[in-house]
Amino acid sequence: MKYVAGIVFFFSCLCVLACSKGAGAAGGYCKGDKDFCPTACIDEKGCPTGQACCTEKFLGREIKVCSEPAKCTKYCSADSECSDGAVCCMGDDVFDWEKACRKPTDCTKGCSADSDCGSDICCTTLHTPICQAAEDCPRACAADQDCASMGQTCCSTLPEFFSRAHCRAKANCPRVCKAATDCDTAASESCCNGICAKTCPKDCQQSVDCNTSVGETCCRSAVNFTTILKAYYATQE
Repeated sequence: MKYVAGIVFFFSCLCVLACSKGAGAAGGYCKGDKDFCPTACIDEKGCPTGQACCTEKFLGREIKVCSEPAKCTKYCSADSECSDGAVCCMGDDVFDWEKACRKPTDCTKGCSADSDCGSDICCTTLHTPICQAAEDCPRACAADQDCASMGQTCCSTLPEFFSRAHCRAKANCPRVCKAATDCDTAASESCCNGICAKTCPKDCQQSVDCNTSVGETCCRSAVNFTTILKAYYATQE
């Protein structure tokens, strides 16, 4: 599906900003020595030399993080604010709803009706309606029988990314839980901050809370781990 195209961008530029397991700004999660955990910032003074304090927008929130200046997203309201052949547009995947300066080939068109989209359709299943090929737009559903012909389930647990329940593979629809018994423990699942998952990072306040003998450190940030876990599911077809 076309909206899956941004998974690499998302996990390299946004997901890694914020993988705390439910503790929010008060805590973080233990990460491996090779996992990227950029520095949160208020301004350039808090960043390493040569890096900028970039503002990134995700699910209506603004996150400030140190990054190379060239990798900072430039948000905009008109083409005149862009340069080097870029235009001001929405991105072409599930994470890029905000208008920003992008290459024309990375843009998509917002819509309110199929008539706005030429040979495509206005896909209203996504959080923000955009023009997509009919086969790329998730099918809306009310019950599992609406998805039976596709061998899928009617998934309603991704409201951050999709405007309504839609058909998707059962394995890629996150299941809400209150305890491990709600999950498939035989498949090594546990209840990770309200979502069944096979991996769940350990909470931490500082690096001594982690397994430092294997290089783990405490990565502190501001976005709930459940949101990041759902973001992973949202990128799966």
